[in-house]
Amino acid sequence: MIEVLIAVVITAFGILAVMSMQPLSWHTAKRADLLGRAASILHRELQDAEITIMNPNNPIPVNSNTTCYASGPSSQGFGDATYTVQKTITNNGGSWTVRIYVTDPDNKIISESIIVTRQEGFRY
Repeated sequence: MIEVLIAVVITAFGILAVMSMQPLSWHTAKRADLLGRAASILHRELQDAEITIMNPNNPIPVNSNTTCYASGPSSQGFGDATYTVQKTITNNGGSWTVRIYVTDPDNKIISESIIVTRQEGFRY
């Protein structure tokens, strides 16, 4: 009978220990989700700027500071978070440096830059 009581107490302590770690795991999952969505937005914006600059028929995009969502640039879907996207394009004389900064709702910033030149093969 004592062995059963000891087993129940040890099991209860184990369950309480696991329950105390639950808020930490939710916080980590939220942070990973926000950064993953920010990385998706960063990649999409960088690729859009690159393809626009590479086509000689298109004008060079201007610097911008916009609000964006993970489900799309302008429409907020269920469960979406609001991100701020800052795009800076610098003329290097024949090439352009595109820098994208994405700020998530927790004010964490990820950024990336790329150097782009005009390409005749992209003319249409």
